Amino acid sequence: MLTDIRETIARRLKEVLLDGKPDAPVDRISPAARLNADLGLDSLGLAQLVALLEQDLRADPFAELVPITSVRTVADLYAAYESALAARQAGEPAELDEARRRASARRARRG
Repeated sequence: MLTDIRETIARRLKEVLLDGKPDAPVDRISPAARLNADLGLDSLGLAQLVALLEQDLRADPFAELVPITSVRTVADLYAAYESALAARQAGEPAELDEARRRASARRARRG
């Protein structure tokens, strides 16, 4: 499960970095890589990444668990999603997960 989460994050991060920048430093993607300083990910790119990951992983750790300003490295991003998914597996009521999914869909429609 952890490997799948990390692979999904790395794949989507690479996709966002390459969007419009074919010379993006995707070879530098590692847990220690800083999102902005090392990889050049700006706030718009981070927002795109979070939206894609929310679709793929069905989780938004920044809604309640982790302040997005605390995410500076790829490892921070891994940890945020791993903790969100662990919390969900630990027994959050299905109704809460469904409510979050509906709220996410509403936000997407408002766009």
